[in-house]
Amino acid sequence: MNEVLLQRLREMRKSRPDLAQVIDGVSVLGDPELKAWLRSVDESRYGLEDWLTALSAFYTWLPSLSEISVPDALEYLSCCAEGAQIGGSAGSLVDAALEYYQLYGVEGLRPL
Repeated sequence: MNEVLLQRLREMRKSRPDLAQVIDGVSVLGDPELKAWLRSVDESRYGLEDWLTALSAFYTWLPSLSEISVPDALEYLSCCAEGAQIGGSAGSLVDAALEYYQLYGVEGLRPL
């Protein structure tokens, strides 16, 4: 399973160079972290590219990429996706994440 995902990420990296940095970050996750993330993707209405786009956007809102790890950022996005689904939001995962970030921030970081 992970090899198929990693191949898909490599292909996506070529077609979406704007997502290269987050794809690289996701590509080095350990097996348990990848499985947890894929479970979140599968349980949400958002596709893999939506998640990577939201992850990229999320990091642009933070002062430094080192402020939050990729697994923690993916967990945060998972909460945003779940909240959007429960709340009936029809927007993108980027929109949901931005709304959550502006309302609640990230533990230890100030919101925009």
